[in-house]
Amino acid sequence: MQSRQVLGIGIVLILVTVGLLVVYLATMPSNDHDDNEEQTTPKDVDLLEYNITLPETRWVMTDGQDLYPSDLLGKWTIVDFMATWCGPCEAFNSDLKQLHDTYGDSINLISLTVTMSETLGMLEDYKDDNNITWRIGQDYGENWQNTASEFIGVRYIPTPIIIDPDGILRWMHEGIWAFVDMNEVLTSLMG
Repeated sequence: MQSRQVLGIGIVLILVTVGLLVVYLATMPSNDHDDNEEQTTPKDVDLLEYNITLPETRWVMTDGQDLYPSDLLGKWTIVDFMATWCGPCEAFNSDLKQLHDTYGDSINLISLTVTMSETLGMLEDYKDDNNITWRIGQDYGENWQNTASEFIGVRYIPTPIIIDPDGILRWMHEGIWAFVDMNEVLTSLMG
């Protein structure tokens, strides 16, 4: 009987070890690149040459209203793709606050979660907890398909984009964007 218990424990230990090895290998970065190839992630992308406009995707805001890209025409717009669980997104709020304090209602500033599980109530709590004074909502699309973030190809959060008054996507940044740098790009684009 005792040898069966030892055998059972041995099998469990082997299975756990194999499982940990599989998890470790699955989370290792890929080495499918040429060693001479530079490994960089673009931080800033000037989008003017592409002449891209957002499709009329639906954004559900915490105030209960739906918002569409066409509602933002006539003003420069910054859309911040984020999530409430994202530490860098929360840190980026202070830069967005400076931007909002600087430009006020002369620009549109909107934060949109890219996470399906975040309810409007969760977003409202996040807004209150972080003293967010601009609009915040869900990048809802059509039942979480055909979203703006999907259309743009958001890979990291936060990812703020700048849209001109004619609805043309002008700039995309990946990651936290310091107010000074964001303001410099926006001022330059606004001419």
